[in-house]
Amino acid sequence: MNRIFTILLATLIALAPAFAEKGNRQRKGNKSGACKADIERLCGAQKGDKKALRACMKANADQLSPECKAKKEKFIAKRAEHKERYEKVMKTCEKDVQQFCKAEEERKQHSMRCLFKNRDKLGAECQAALPQKRVRKAK
Repeated sequence: MNRIFTILLATLIALAPAFAEKGNRQRKGNKSGACKADIERLCGAQKGDKKALRACMKANADQLSPECKAKKEKFIAKRAEHKERYEKVMKTCEKDVQQFCKAEEERKQHSMRCLFKNRDKLGAECQAALPQKRVRKAK
């Protein structure tokens, strides 16, 4: 019994890096899957330089495939939705931010983290405005 368990454990440990790599490939693939061919075709020379790649994709926006254009529009809409939600929370929680997050207020990106950290101390309106779980910024 111990021998079977040891063999099973050794097999799982040996396969762990393969599963981790597969997960990384899937996440990266999802990030640019619809636009991967467009990136290669239009902006292959800028690979590795995110700023140049972004500028190239913007300059060639009219040449993007329909799938890539759809993904781009979906991303823009989602980002706008997140920004709108963030601004609503910040407006609703203005007094709570002043009270509990003074240091973070100077660095606005950390105010939301502070609100979640102090959730149980916040006013009822602010608590209601906060999402149930923290959504991380899309990069």
